[in-house]
Amino acid sequence: RAGSEAEKLRNQFIQLAPSIDEGRKSFESLQKFIANSPLPADQIEQSASAIFALTKNSDTLISSLTAIQNASVALNIPLETLSREFNNLSINGIEGTRELKRRGLESILGFTDGVKREPKVAVEEFLKVFGANGRFGLASVAFANTFEGATNRFFNAVKNIKESIAQAGLLDFFTDLTN
Repeated sequence: RAGSEAEKLRNQFIQLAPSIDEGRKSFESLQKFIANSPLPADQIEQSASAIFALTKNSDTLISSLTAIQNASVALNIPLETLSREFNNLSINGIEGTRELKRRGLESILGFTDGVKREPKVAVEEFLKVFGANGRFGLASVAFANTFEGATNRFFNAVKNIKESIAQAGLLDFFTDLTN
């Protein structure tokens, strides 16, 4: 099952990317990101699927996921909800983000003057504040040191191993061997 889900996601990335190589590169980058993440792999994969539809490249995907993960931890908003809000932010600006507005994102991003911002500006500020070098850049690192974060990282590593075995065809080999 793990292998088939990973294969579906890899195929989705390949189809959405501007090239097959970029799709593969993005999927490999995602796998590395998941292996080090303190959030559950399944949630990250769902988020990545939605985010990649907008970004279509590995560097932007990983920087976006890093910021989304940090914001999820810092603001205590489920990753799925935050990914949806990030997509809304990318398309409609801060006005399209009901949950983030409710959590005070405007003031966190420094938008206290009441001026409407273009979606691109809002996303840039979001990535700056919640990205790896931003004010909340270490939120997921701190969460990784909790019991829940460490447990998630362990299960993410096990999932990566299972997916690697499935992709290498070893699962089929062992199934044939035991039948």
